[in-house]
Amino acid sequence: MQSKFLAVGCVVPWAEPLVGAIATQAWANPRYGPEGLALLREGLSADEVVARLTDADADRAQRQLGIVDGQGRGATYTGADCNEWAGGRVGAGCAAQGNILVSRETVDALAETFESSAGEPLAERLLDCLDAAQAAGGDRRGKQSAAILVVGPEQGYAGLSDVFVDLRVDDHERPLEELRRLFGIHQELFGKTPRSKWIEVDDALRKEIDDRLAVLGFERLEDWAGEENLEQRVDGEDAIDPFVLERLRLRSSERREVRALSAGAVMRAAAKAAGVIARRVGGWVRLAAPFTADWVLKGAGLVLVFSVGYVAARAVTVAAFWTGFLVVEIAGLVALAVMTAVGVWWAFTAEHVHTRLRLGRAEPLAATLLVIGVAVGTFAGLTTLLYEHGQLELKGQRVTGESTIIGVAADFYIWHILESVPLLDIPQTIGWEKPYEYSDNLSGWLLLAFKGFVILPLIQVVRLILAGLPKSYEQSVLNALRQALPTGQVAEAGTSGYARALLHYEQALVRVDVMRELWTEDAPTRALARLLAGELRPDGYLLVVDAVADRARDRIEDAFAHAPLPALLAVWRSDQPVGDLAETLLPLTMELQRRAAATTKSGSES
Repeated sequence: MQSKFLAVGCVVPWAEPLVGAIATQAWANPRYGPEGLALLREGLSADEVVARLTDADADRAQRQLGIVDGQGRGATYTGADCNEWAGGRVGAGCAAQGNILVSRETVDALAETFESSAGEPLAERLLDCLDAAQAAGGDRRGKQSAAILVVGPEQGYAGLSDVFVDLRVDDHERPLEELRRLFGIHQELFGKTPRSKWIEVDDALRKEIDDRLAVLGFERLEDWAGEENLEQRVDGEDAIDPFVLERLRLRSSERREVRALSAGAVMRAAAKAAGVIARRVGGWVRLAAPFTADWVLKGAGLVLVFSVGYVAARAVTVAAFWTGFLVVEIAGLVALAVMTAVGVWWAFTAEHVHTRLRLGRAEPLAATLLVIGVAVGTFAGLTTLLYEHGQLELKGQRVTGESTIIGVAADFYIWHILESVPLLDIPQTIGWEKPYEYSDNLSGWLLLAFKGFVILPLIQVVRLILAGLPKSYEQSVLNALRQALPTGQVAEAGTSGYARALLHYEQALVRVDVMRELWTEDAPTRALARLLAGELRPDGYLLVVDAVADRARDRIEDAFAHAPLPALLAVWRSDQPVGDLAETLLPLTMELQRRAAATTKSGSES
């Protein structure tokens, strides 16, 4: 069984060898399991047990039940209040039922696959049935858990149990795939190769087995098999299970390969890696050569942009100081401070950086350097003003008077910008000493303001520029649709309302909307209503969201189910595999294919 329900295997299946099997579903009644098996042991048929259990249950309208008795007779029951689509059918040796399904085709696929695979191992038949049911639509809410239970007299571990296969996937994005993986491991450990296919151990094979066991550090096959959990596949020394022999050869070969890794092999591998790296670097150099001149020009332009900002701020400062009036000096610096604050907001905020990144990385770099130039000039001017009026104590060889302090202050702030680059220690590396030292608290507060107001935002801007444009959820959905439906064509349709794209698939036009977290059904139902009221109605509607509240999901799916055109709610996160989105789209794609085939057929008949 499979369901959008946590740990379905701990509630639904019940079975006993030669007695029968029971599945209690929908609003499941776990008592149906043991009580139903007890009635089957008394000799009642599957139909009689179904009637006995449901007649005694006051909530039978919400129950679903499937039973196969020891004679292979099946019976199924679906209460009148089970969520649509709900129903079941019986077949040769089986009872298939389900609720909250995409359509009846899911149950039909279960029964038909089981009946058509008679003679195959039961566990593999059941897994094939689950795959077929999922391909036909499955649970319309999605997938979460799956389980398989197979019993037989003394068919369990070491012949001491009746449980042959009992595997459960309690919570997984792809439970059927995980269930098959677990069954593969189960078959390796507990599967049985017919004795007629075992290989007789002659002298040559005995020597090979002993040699391989010695490589692995064992003397007896039973001891190694126990460590590999293959003890159920070992029986005596005269013959060996071919699976055990193949596993022994694999494990011993892996150990020999490790031992054979010599110093010479390491040197050859290192030489090969060095050759690959050299060829790759050479390719990069050849690839970058045509763009070298372009980057030289861009670098010169960025230096010029910084210079323009700094010269503009310096010119304002010099003009203000030239008057000799303190009020004018303060007014000029206030104007520069306001211009710097606006510039930091204009150049350093993430939204503005991302806007410029669409034009290339040089654009946000240019804006950043322009603002840094203005900021350096502004803080240098403020330092000069305070120094002139005796508020700062600066010590350095170049601090000789008011006429030179503005240039030295600019160097001081540029020095701290370079010194903030982590790990590189640029000033020390190039031998650039700090322009001056300060010994008063006011200078320290001024430097702290520069670091917090300019340097910290600058670091964030550099990180944003290096990271590049973030991929939006909407764009991730469109890219995933192109991969999930390779025969379809996805055309972006702007961002008005919630419309993101139009999908041409199976001779049909599907409107695609993309929304983020949904807590209510208001936006989707309004979008669907506008779509149905429009003049150009598409052939289908697809809404993709990354998260939706359970109550809102139920109401959205109910509204979509009653829409006059195929409509589907798909829940998909951008970190999920594209295959998950493709599986979610199965009901919509199947309906579009069915309609396209019907249109083609009616056209040919006419």
